[in-house]
Amino acid sequence: MDLIEPAVRTFLGIFFLMIGLQFSARTLGLYARMGFSHIHYGARGKATWWHRHIFNVFRAAILLVCLARIFVDLDGWLGVFAWLYHGPVLLAGAVLLLASFTAVNYLQAYMHEDWRSGIAPTEDKARLLTQGPYSRSRNPLFLAVMTGQLGFFLVHRALPGNAAFIFRKK
Repeated sequence: MDLIEPAVRTFLGIFFLMIGLQFSARTLGLYARMGFSHIHYGARGKATWWHRHIFNVFRAAILLVCLARIFVDLDGWLGVFAWLYHGPVLLAGAVLLLASFTAVNYLQAYMHEDWRSGIAPTEDKARLLTQGPYSRSRNPLFLAVMTGQLGFFLVHRALPGNAAFIFRKK
């Protein structure tokens, strides 16, 4: 366990950094090739615009906290579930994160130039995919992201640092 916890802590910071770099590279590459942004914020001041900006703030906060946790023990401020603090739970969370990352990349590559983030304007000419993974589920990308969120919960909330006393049964 002494090896698993710091390894998973470092993995989590690097993992979220790599997601940010991969997402940025994908959107910049598509913009360079196609000549338009595949990220849609919606009309300024509307609910979708606010949602996207709030999402970006939370995404940046998650990245910063995960990177900071590599060097600084912040767990006392974040809260943990000590009953989840076991090597197999940490490793299962890391495996779910990697499986999610793989699935998201596959599904976005499958969509290729039809991939969008946000609600595309009605004049956008993206096709509705109904074959491959999209023949079995309307939202396989969301299922992959939810798998990653479960993995993130298992990895992040199970890391106790010096705060293992939180939620511990007496």
